[in-house]
Amino acid sequence: MFGSGVNFTLKITEIPLGTFSNLSKLETLMLRGLEITEIPLGTFSNLPKLKILYLYIDGLTEIMPGTFRNPKLTKLWLYCNGLTEIHPKAFNDLPELKELDIESYSLTTLHPKAFNDLPKLEILHFSSMGWCPEEKCEIKPEALVNLPKLRQINLNTGFFGCKGYLKSLEVRV
Repeated sequence: MFGSGVNFTLKITEIPLGTFSNLSKLETLMLRGLEITEIPLGTFSNLPKLKILYLYIDGLTEIMPGTFRNPKLTKLWLYCNGLTEIHPKAFNDLPELKELDIESYSLTTLHPKAFNDLPKLEILHFSSMGWCPEEKCEIKPEALVNLPKLRQINLNTGFFGCKGYLKSLEVRV
């Protein structure tokens, strides 16, 4: 039994393909603060029962299509990585995803079709205090269309790169 003073620090920058291949009953996976910068395509595809993936406070800078390929995943938390770019179709292999957290202090590029293949997405955590100045951002509001089940968006200052520039915001329900 560990005492209250025991602290383990692991620094893992990549997840080798096949790392989780023998964990077929795993439903929740938390990879926090490991400095992961690279995830090979298919890393999570052999986890048939995986529903919740926490991959936060790591070193991911971009999300490519197929990175999180898993048809059962319902919750994906990617906050506090170093995300600068989310590509189109980045989440296209997550048809059951209901909650997504992509809070990032350095996100500069979000393709307008990044969320197009998330028909069941209900909650989007999309807050950031450090978005880039308006003239450098490639984050468009069109990214939030085509989300028929979306019922909650968590925003914070700096959304759409409009720190102090926002003149109008229209919300239709």
